[in-house]
Amino acid sequence: MSLIELFCGIGGVAEAVRGLDLAPQRIDLVTSRAVDIDLDCGRVYEHNFGNVFDCQTIESIDWDRVRFHKEEPELWWLSPPCQPYCRRGRGRWDDDPRCRAILSLIDWLARRPTGLPDYLGLENVPEFASASHRDRLVDGLEAVGFNIAEIVSCPTSFGIPNRRRRYYLLASHQSAVSIEMPQDSPQKFAIADVLETVPDDASELWMDSQSVAQYASAMDVVDADDRMAVTACFASGYGKSIIRSGSYLRQSGRLRRFSPLEVSRLMGFSAAFTFPPGYSYRKQWKMLGNSLSIPVVQTLLNGLVR
Repeated sequence: MSLIELFCGIGGVAEAVRGLDLAPQRIDLVTSRAVDIDLDCGRVYEHNFGNVFDCQTIESIDWDRVRFHKEEPELWWLSPPCQPYCRRGRGRWDDDPRCRAILSLIDWLARRPTGLPDYLGLENVPEFASASHRDRLVDGLEAVGFNIAEIVSCPTSFGIPNRRRRYYLLASHQSAVSIEMPQDSPQKFAIADVLETVPDDASELWMDSQSVAQYASAMDVVDADDRMAVTACFASGYGKSIIRSGSYLRQSGRLRRFSPLEVSRLMGFSAAFTFPPGYSYRKQWKMLGNSLSIPVVQTLLNGLVR
């Protein structure tokens, strides 16, 4: 089965596919095309997965020509920008240019096109579920024969110590769709299991005493030795915004940020996933903050293409 990643970012879906536990009777899922406008994300994607990255805006795509293979099943996955739909977006998605891409898909579906995928998946913030764009997308998919299932899920329900509550839509042109999410996961781990040794002079990670004193009451802090602790969602502003962008680690009596490696492991990226040389921690945090939870997507894909 062919996978088309739209808004591919650093390759969260490709990473989920790499770790899929597909039964022998299932069709292999192989990435055929990856599209995004961010060149840095494209470089990370190519570094990890070898696929040629297609740099363009999604709204500029000719949807009639997206389908890569005509003779085999195909899945399209979209993770459109979430900012217009989140709380800070204040519900102004109709006037936000970042929504042009999802609107172009909705308009294409309204024309009852040919060249539809067999399956489609979409991820966004929970607030997307109450947006008019969600209603129009679901109406458009159902009008051309798709079966729909929706869920809001968080990796914490799998026993993963990282909050990343997200809305997911799954659509199938082949059969009815049901979503069964496990209450536990073989990938279950504690924060301490993903920590690396950090030098005392790692200034990008250790917090200065002045910042800690100023923002202490608003910082989300977890203890390194607390095996029940759960981190907050790591957003793209981590390392820039001190509050509301992710958790801090209390270790050896000091506070520090989680390293990009630690954040990637908390999100479910495997040891095979790395950043190419030359990217600062801040840039890595930003790219990770725009990605997705690997264990959740793996579970959804396993159910969708079974």
